[in-house]
Amino acid sequence: MYFTIHRKKELLTTTVNKLSRFPLLTRDVKKNLSAVILCSMTVIHSISILLTCNWRWTARYHAYGYEVENSYPQFSIISIKTFLKAIVFPTFTNLVSLVYCTLCQRCCLLIKNFTVEVLKTSPNAFGPSLQMEILRHKTKIDDVLESIHETFSLPSFFIFTTHFLTRANIIGWLLCFDLADYKPHMFTQTIFFGSNAFGCIVVTLRIVGGLPVQMKEFRDVFYKKSHLRLLIVGNMDEPQLKRELLDMPEVPLTGC
Repeated sequence: MYFTIHRKKELLTTTVNKLSRFPLLTRDVKKNLSAVILCSMTVIHSISILLTCNWRWTARYHAYGYEVENSYPQFSIISIKTFLKAIVFPTFTNLVSLVYCTLCQRCCLLIKNFTVEVLKTSPNAFGPSLQMEILRHKTKIDDVLESIHETFSLPSFFIFTTHFLTRANIIGWLLCFDLADYKPHMFTQTIFFGSNAFGCIVVTLRIVGGLPVQMKEFRDVFYKKSHLRLLIVGNMDEPQLKRELLDMPEVPLTGC
């Protein structure tokens, strides 16, 4: 996944720059808090394993079978290895998902703002110049969505595949081991990775899946308002830009 993101870093930078040109009166407190929580998952995972595992057995496992006698080297080996593993997965995967969801949610909010603007505008004021201005901004957002799709189509596939395999691994543990034979650190890892996989998939699908719904609502509102203007004004020579909107191809953006 790292290499797929690295290959698209220039496109991702360009996409963020394009999106930053659209002002939004919203604070990113939730996004910043989510990033802090995701980054702290490495420490949480390391501490939970240290508190629940058998230090001698776990240190031998991480030392590739070599016996580690002293408690301080055991603590160092376990904490460092679990911390580094948690950085690779799930922290890095979750951060990629956070960037993907943030970009999609920002586009969704922009489209929603245009929908609200169309709803608030009276049919008489909804002339060709205003319609053209809104469609011009909508085209720019579509361009950003295409860049997002090109950047995250392969990483999102890897994200969903990784979380699917994680849940399959957890189910395999539950089928192969009796609950009575479950070790405390196995319970910890089951809860940690299971809740992370489920939460990441649900949040990503909810945010990314809301984009087609919002775009359809914008199309419907724009069409109804322009059609209502045609009935009220009755100017048949006026350009009917609603046809241009309906003829626009939809961006193939999905959650996976």
